[in-house]
Amino acid sequence: MLDQIIKGVMGKMNLQQNQVEGGIGLLLNTAKEKLSDGDFDQVKDAFGDVSTLLEAVPASSGDGLGSSLMGMASSALGGNTDLGSLAGLASGFKNLNMDMDTMMKFVPLVISLVKSNGNEVVSSLLEKVLK
Repeated sequence: MLDQIIKGVMGKMNLQQNQVEGGIGLLLNTAKEKLSDGDFDQVKDAFGDVSTLLEAVPASSGDGLGSSLMGMASSALGGNTDLGSLAGLASGFKNLNMDMDTMMKFVPLVISLVKSNGNEVVSSLLEKVLK
């Protein structure tokens, strides 16, 4: 499934494979932090070997951008989100040379591709921690 998601995102967005892998790694890392071990095991089982993706997660920039992007992300997602996760995601996406608009398209696209690959439970788990 992972290869299908990577190719699906690359086909719909003008992104390089390393950006897509890093972005998915960011999403999986957030899921790992927010989900119970049992729920994250379901995510890992659906994606396959996620160790490479988790290693592709860029380090946070620490340049103060997170707080300014945090407000933008919160507004864009209806203000009903975990701002700590969004700040980390926004900073990580910036380090992958992706802007807020790209991040706002990337997250639902990945969730949609997971769902279309027959993993509704996993897509629901990801939605729970990413939206």
